[in-house]
Amino acid sequence: MHWLARLDAAATRMVASAGRSTLAGLAVASLGLGVMWGFGHLSRPGLLAILVSALLALLALGRGRWRQGRGWWVVLVAICGVTNVLYARHFLTNQGLQVGFALLLTVTAATAVWLPAGCCATALLGLAFLSVVGLAASVWSWGSMNLDVFTALSGAAESLIHGHNPYGPVFRYFVEAPPGYVLGHFAYGPSVPILAVPGRLLGDVRVMSVACMAATVAGIWWLARQGQEASDAHRVAALAVASPLWAGMILNTWVDVYMMVGIVWWLALRRDHRIWSIALLSIGLMVKFTSLLLVLPAFLWSRRGRVEVVAAVVISAAAMVPFALITGVHTYLYSFFGYQLALPFRTTSLSLSALFYQLSGAELPTALPLLPVAAAIAWIVWRRRARSEGDLALQAAALNVAAFLLAKQAFFNYYFASEIMLLAGIAGAGVAIPARDVGLPAVVEAPLRGLRRRFGTRAPGPIAAAADREA
Repeated sequence: MHWLARLDAAATRMVASAGRSTLAGLAVASLGLGVMWGFGHLSRPGLLAILVSALLALLALGRGRWRQGRGWWVVLVAICGVTNVLYARHFLTNQGLQVGFALLLTVTAATAVWLPAGCCATALLGLAFLSVVGLAASVWSWGSMNLDVFTALSGAAESLIHGHNPYGPVFRYFVEAPPGYVLGHFAYGPSVPILAVPGRLLGDVRVMSVACMAATVAGIWWLARQGQEASDAHRVAALAVASPLWAGMILNTWVDVYMMVGIVWWLALRRDHRIWSIALLSIGLMVKFTSLLLVLPAFLWSRRGRVEVVAAVVISAAAMVPFALITGVHTYLYSFFGYQLALPFRTTSLSLSALFYQLSGAELPTALPLLPVAAAIAWIVWRRRARSEGDLALQAAALNVAAFLLAKQAFFNYYFASEIMLLAGIAGAGVAIPARDVGLPAVVEAPLRGLRRRFGTRAPGPIAAAADREA
């Protein structure tokens, strides 16, 4: 029975060493598993895992210490790493090689988080990154992909290389309605084809997706180094590398990787390099208009954040003006906004609306996703004052999940943004927001104060002291 006592003692230590980072890390693992279960398509186990992830993210927004024990880092990285094995269920080429790289990723990343920061841990992180690239390369068909996003991005980048308007060519996009496709111009912001040009020159735009992965992980590491527990920065980076969504994002050319690079580096640089952070945020916001949802918590809670978001939006809009004038303002606006809004309902979406359709045969109203978003915003404003960069990122992750659970379309890449924001939440856990910077906009604060007086509810606080304690 001696081994049982030792096992019980180890379990007790694990439970005692858990923190808010543990809840956020479990949310990362649960979200990754949910998306990977059906590779972003409707599955009840996958949808349940995503709902669990959202609940864990909300719980992580509570009070208490962030820091977790080393054993939890190993467990979380191992879960995320092993989940990469599920790629072999979707891609039927070189399945043994895919499993091998997934296991190599798991072992190297888990070992890296067990070790203290240093050369050995860094080398293992590099090997883990190469394992993700190897996993993607196992099924990578260089320069070709039967996917509308790949064709459109390659064509737009090619147009730029030859000095033409990237919004000039017409591409064929899949829709789940007769005749099965629609014709349209490039449907994303100009920062995407501009950044994809080096990849196109090398023969495959997905090269830049790999570069975006490296840059995003580096941004998460840089953000984690600014907190009070900078010694765990390599562990946060290892969890980011082990995230099971990378290979799918790379192989399918989904442009959300460009969006998240800008947003992550904005969070990482906004304390010490504000001008650069705004420039990078403008690049991220330019990709898709849904990116605004990810910066909404910072706009609500941070006075500096409101200035930065507005400045980035203005810069993004100014950068789009030349393309809009060349393309035609109406055509450009429809390509960037109208096309996404006009897409039909998808019955295979990884969402509650698709599940409702599967059970009842009825489609939910298009505007219904606004209700959970409004409810989430109201709850955050009423009960969850942000005290750190980690809180802002976790709130953004929860808002993004709420937005797409009832949307007419929600697939693999739609949840990728939440995965990255959860990781940014862990990285920014010890990066406290200065007390003088925290405050709601006056148009929100005044009526909210009146409601609190009426219902006898105290505002969350105090701010600065709580931030210092919880970091």
